[in-house]
Amino acid sequence: MKKLILTAVAAVFAMGVSNAQDDSNGGPTSEGKWLVEANTGNAVLGSTGIYFSSIDGESTYNVGLDGGYFIKDDLAIKAGLGYGGGSEDFDRSVVSYRIGAKYYVKSMIPVTLDYTGASVEDLDEN
Repeated sequence: MKKLILTAVAAVFAMGVSNAQDDSNGGPTSEGKWLVEANTGNAVLGSTGIYFSSIDGESTYNVGLDGGYFIKDDLAIKAGLGYGGGSEDFDRSVVSYRIGAKYYVKSMIPVTLDYTGASVEDLDEN
């Protein structure tokens, strides 16, 4: 039984490695591909990330998602939305947004330029 499981794991690993090296339809940062990101973040500038924080019984949360489209190899335009809130002292809804671009240097190292903002329920300074 151990040999069967080990063989199955090795086969799955070998298929994964061979598929990861297949560039016949372009790499993951090729023109025409989609970009989907679920980030972690904080609420300082408005977040499209996912987080939960609880300190002394006060909690805040945010749920968000970013997505983009590669308009040319290694360059994607992207947008994101997030929704958050909290308990008692921060009982307001927050809608966050992000638009920007992401460039991958040598198709591996991401460099991002974003414009981020937030709209807080019942506040004039958004």
